[in-house]
Amino acid sequence: MQTRLPYISLLLVPYFIVSTACSSDNLKADIPAYVSIPAFELETDYTAEGTAHSKFTTAWIFYNNEPVGAFELPCVVPVITNEAPGELLVYPGISMNGIDATRAIYSFCEPVREQVNLATLDTFYFNAGSDSIPKTRYADNTTVVIVEDFDQSGINLEPTSSSDTSVVVISDDAHTFEYPGEDNGRSGLLTVAQQISRVEVRSSDSYILPRGRDVFLELTYKSNNSLLIGVLADEGVLVPRSSLLLRSSNNTWNKIYVNLINEISASNQGTPMNLLFGALLDEGVDTAKIYVDNLKLVY
Repeated sequence: MQTRLPYISLLLVPYFIVSTACSSDNLKADIPAYVSIPAFELETDYTAEGTAHSKFTTAWIFYNNEPVGAFELPCVVPVITNEAPGELLVYPGISMNGIDATRAIYSFCEPVREQVNLATLDTFYFNAGSDSIPKTRYADNTTVVIVEDFDQSGINLEPTSSSDTSVVVISDDAHTFEYPGEDNGRSGLLTVAQQISRVEVRSSDSYILPRGRDVFLELTYKSNNSLLIGVLADEGVLVPRSSLLLRSSNNTWNKIYVNLINEISASNQGTPMNLLFGALLDEGVDTAKIYVDNLKLVY
């Protein structure tokens, strides 16, 4: 809801200028302390929750339950503390669907809380004795489903009847995704070429996902071609619903958070859903290579 600002006649402006100029106290600005956040990192139970690889783009900061603002990372943020003890609360934020204009708190992760007592012009660092980077975890009430990490036996992706090919598991160090401290030396590869005009794969497993609330597909990918992501709803017949067209990442690894709320909510509660991935050749691309890894559902 928008709040209308009160109408102020231009005739009253000189009065305000004169009255505020009479009091020097009104001209004094509060002097802040500062909070430094170079990045935000995720910690996971690798067996149960998969990779800790994340891409938090924003820090949403509160001080004593009052909003300070949302700030693109890295950031150094002024905070008015009045030199009194208080609670600093920072939520990790994402660019939903990879779009910076849709930044949001990633509510499936815990905020970082710190009791601080900062003097003016002090700078506060999280984990000051280490890397100064705040760490978060998935919240206790968050469900994390590892769809496919390509590092176990078997594979949870299969071609649809419309596909000319399937996903291939690779272990080529030049193209696999690796995250420090994790055993993730294999990735998946989808290829489209002139003689392989279409690739479309779905998850072998189906999922019953909650309607009317955020359900995110977390995905790490590297590509020189677009990739369509969606769901396949089993409504007696299989109904494909596309969610997002990922653009080429220019052959660099990228992390994305895809919100499937609209696609899931289009079906009745309890409808089994398969994840769906597809690609055709982009204009000007002779051979498309789309590498994917660390697929998981978070809700």
